[in-house]
Amino acid sequence: QLDREGKLFERWNEGNNEVSIELADDKKTPEESESRTDEKNGHLDALFIGGPSTLTSALLYQLRYPKHHIQHVFADRFDSNYDGSAYYYHQRDAAPIYINRVNRGPYCVYIDLHKRFISPIKLAHHAETDRNHVKISLNWENIKMRYIFTIFIPNFWHMVTDLWIKNKKKSKIAHVIQHACRSVPIVHAISASTGLPVETMLIHGENKANYVGFAGSTTDPKSHFTWLNKFADIPFEEISREGFGSEVVQVLNFPNDGLVAPMIIGTLQKQLTERAKLNEPELDKSISSGGFKLTKLLVRPISSGSSTHLRVVRAEWIDIVTGHTHSTAADRLFISLGPSGQFKIVSPKITWMQHAFDVLRGSSQRPSNVIGGYTPTLLSFWRHTLNSISNTFFRGVYCCKDFISASGSSSVLLLGVDLSEVNAAKLDVISRFVDGVNQHWTLIAQRDVSLLQTNEPNSPTKTYRFFAIQMTGGGNFPSRFIRPDYMLNLLYTTEKMYGLDVMKNAVYDIVQSRGCGRAVSAQNTIRFSNLADNAVINYALGGIGMSTMFSNGEKMVQMIEEQDSMLRKTDKQSNVNEHFLEGIDYSFMVDEKQHLARSLGFDDSMSHKEKRVLTRLAYTIVLTLAITLWANRKKVHSEKRI
Repeated sequence: QLDREGKLFERWNEGNNEVSIELADDKKTPEESESRTDEKNGHLDALFIGGPSTLTSALLYQLRYPKHHIQHVFADRFDSNYDGSAYYYHQRDAAPIYINRVNRGPYCVYIDLHKRFISPIKLAHHAETDRNHVKISLNWENIKMRYIFTIFIPNFWHMVTDLWIKNKKKSKIAHVIQHACRSVPIVHAISASTGLPVETMLIHGENKANYVGFAGSTTDPKSHFTWLNKFADIPFEEISREGFGSEVVQVLNFPNDGLVAPMIIGTLQKQLTERAKLNEPELDKSISSGGFKLTKLLVRPISSGSSTHLRVVRAEWIDIVTGHTHSTAADRLFISLGPSGQFKIVSPKITWMQHAFDVLRGSSQRPSNVIGGYTPTLLSFWRHTLNSISNTFFRGVYCCKDFISASGSSSVLLLGVDLSEVNAAKLDVISRFVDGVNQHWTLIAQRDVSLLQTNEPNSPTKTYRFFAIQMTGGGNFPSRFIRPDYMLNLLYTTEKMYGLDVMKNAVYDIVQSRGCGRAVSAQNTIRFSNLADNAVINYALGGIGMSTMFSNGEKMVQMIEEQDSMLRKTDKQSNVNEHFLEGIDYSFMVDEKQHLARSLGFDDSMSHKEKRVLTRLAYTIVLTLAITLWANRKKVHSEKRI
């Protein structure tokens, strides 16, 4: 109820997590703007804003540039979804979701309509009695017309080309899985550089990461993953079903998969601060903190001689505890704002007609914060025309490509078993990290508790082992709310998977439930973008933000190193490995550069998409004229013959 009133997840509402990007005040010189630093942070070499991926970026950047002054800040915890995640590290599930039949567009429409045509009572009964209940729903009232063209049709095209047309080893599926796979060597490199045990970041264990197949399922797990190995190498083996419920007919083990350590956030925060103290012994606070709401980014050209390249010179933000607004200058920024983050460009205040008049007059006396980068030339006016069309009819004012929200169920099950009644195999199974189609179970914590059997003073005790298990699954989209049938079915499936329904002296109940929110792009893949030469973002992480947090962090650092000409290479540690992501094609995951510079009028060039559209339009016009001319000539020729 609190959520519906907007008390907790209000930042997920459309527009509530929107960052504006505008030109810095041209009345102040760059030196004056840079000097207005926030008293809390001072001038920063790098500012990291967001959740796990930017926290990882901060540590990887710090290892490369140990003398740089950096700061990491979490946005409001309800911006990011890391605390609702299963914390699973699974390479096999890092691919676009259309690898599973039940997640493909046509089937999603079918199953949603099927659910709507049956009664709520029958739907609830189905969720509580059928392990194969499909936890997918469409929120039709939230489907905007543009989604048909920006999400659904492109998604169908990506699915068809990826699954049936492209070389499988060169497909998007292959490269996205490879992106997730690189987390392991990155974790080992961090461990080697910092002394942190690998297990404090990534937990594996023998036969711990399992995928289960149930009786009556229409898909054989072994056949499915044999097929998936045509895209990328994902080793697996079938292992014993001992300890699982009687309806589990197949168990596959994935030795490369595991669990992101539940205390990973605190571990990385502590490591950041300890390493910062090596250069600043007087540092008495953590360099990773929370309570930060980013509201505005101020940009300006990198120099008068290179006006097509922009830099972010200042970030404005609100302390959500005090409500005070602050401003921080940083040389480079790494940003990830969770499932609802958007970046909106504040266009120059000059109108299209005013610009046309300036072109005819040949000069402009307006201040630069009004005209932006527009100049009184035909080429600049053409750029303004394209921007006006894009802003009016499309999403030109937004830096991110379109995406939709989705939400699954994330619940914590507290399970207690009598140790005198349970064998070792059952205890081992409950402690594993288990997957199914659109559902995951991961162990958060366990503890042995001795309880008195009676109220008598000398009563004998009985020891129970309690497990806190995170159950996640399902997808309702576009929406930030979950459907109740997801949780009902997850609980029923859990009972059958562990055999809880036939176990004696086992107690269990759900102690917490919330939405597992995410943002999904047309490609079902992570997106990266260079907002400016010194600012990089990631967005639309889908449901694999934790599986890819280390790879995402590394990619963001590499993008800054490739783009930021002011990053002094002499500051870099010479022994840092720069080859973690080699061999991965990121062309479809990284947005085209210069969108911001074009939108503000500094770059007159056309994007690849604009060139493609105009080329096709020109071909269409020429073809139409040719056909018309041919038809007219044929008509004239026929009339002459008559």
